[in-house]
Amino acid sequence: MFIEISGGGAPGLIKALSMRLDSPVKIGDFPEVSNAIGAALARPTFSCTLHLDTFMKRYQIEETGLQGEWLGSRKPHKEIEEFLREIAEKSARDQGIELKKPNIQPFDYFPIVKGYQTVGQIIHGSLIVPPGVRGRLKS
Repeated sequence: MFIEISGGGAPGLIKALSMRLDSPVKIGDFPEVSNAIGAALARPTFSCTLHLDTFMKRYQIEETGLQGEWLGSRKPHKEIEEFLREIAEKSARDQGIELKKPNIQPFDYFPIVKGYQTVGQIIHGSLIVPPGVRGRLKS
């Protein structure tokens, strides 16, 4: 059994790692460019976090600073997910990112009460594309 290392600094680590881990160490294929290959094959991550105040009728996207007027209902449980998805798709497109298999995280809903009446909600939620690999490289 051996440990395989890669990357531009791999040749300088062989002796120290071998002694420290008491195991043979081998350099993998293409160590000089392995980091670049990994970066090229990595799927970009993406997140879009919505903060919405239905009482003030304002929303903001944390990552981009995008702000706007909320034109939907004061209790938008059914429409909020699609609203976030549309904003995320446009933002991803603007950044050159393909929005594949996004995960919508659970939304937090906080009622805004004035007197004895609920007058709106503060809603916080996000859509993310988790990290991953776009493809494999065969040597």
